[in-house]
Amino acid sequence: MYKCFLCDYQGEMKIKSSVEGRDIVKCPKCELEFIYNQPTFEEIKNIYSRDYYKAWGMESGENTEVASMKKSTFSDMLKKILPYKNCGNILDIGTASGFLLEEAKKLGFEPYGVELSEYSSAIAKKKFGEERIYNGTLENANFEENFFDIITMCDFLEHSQNPVNILNICNKLLNITTNSNGGGYIMMTVPNTNSFTHNIMCKKWTQYKFEHLFYFNKKNIEILANKTGFKIIYFKSALKTMTLKYMRDQFNVYKLFPITQLLNIINRIPIINKLKFKIRLGESLIILKKI
Repeated sequence: MYKCFLCDYQGEMKIKSSVEGRDIVKCPKCELEFIYNQPTFEEIKNIYSRDYYKAWGMESGENTEVASMKKSTFSDMLKKILPYKNCGNILDIGTASGFLLEEAKKLGFEPYGVELSEYSSAIAKKKFGEERIYNGTLENANFEENFFDIITMCDFLEHSQNPVNILNICNKLLNITTNSNGGGYIMMTVPNTNSFTHNIMCKKWTQYKFEHLFYFNKKNIEILANKTGFKIIYFKSALKTMTLKYMRDQFNVYKLFPITQLLNIINRIPIINKLKFKIRLGESLIILKKI
């Protein structure tokens, strides 16, 4: 007997995959997928040590190639929200070392961030100041209500133990929208279980990881938005900037035969492994408006 975290369905659920001995199940009502027997907070916190950033090539500080790649991704994403709001206070939840906030600052936003990892938040604090970056959880951050115009959560919500609570807190922190170009927006990326990569890789989907507690699609994002005082105004497949070297680093941490082996071979060619390209990895870019 399973219970859904989102729609409160109770009953049998299909097992979609497993990670580190724990099943990933799918709710037949809202289609939310989630790890059953969720990790404890301490287990989650222990994931985000210096070693977590080996997949980024950042276990010894920021990597210039990775920084350039991620800033390109975030610059493209921020352009999607500019038609709705182009200035004000922005909060990036799960900010890591602050790449998104660097791009937001270039556009004229006032940057703030939340990051659970002591390692990466220390890097972000050096960029933006101790008072702008909170090391801990959003639930414990002491931000003023109605202070932010935009909240970003790129590759964050799937890591959260309680997505409903996260969006409820975001609702309180966001400005009340008073006109068509007012405040009150969330921009986020999440793994999409209706994506092409999910459909072809099935239980071997690369988004199935121990630190990813939830997996979404448009149906359950709409339920989540309605429950927490938001509406969807943008929902499309997310594009990310990558290099073959970065993908090799990722697949050497999250090994998947034969992709890991192929990338190790290809990356022996120096002129190729640093070339940037844009790719869809099974995630959705979503903008929600506070209502």
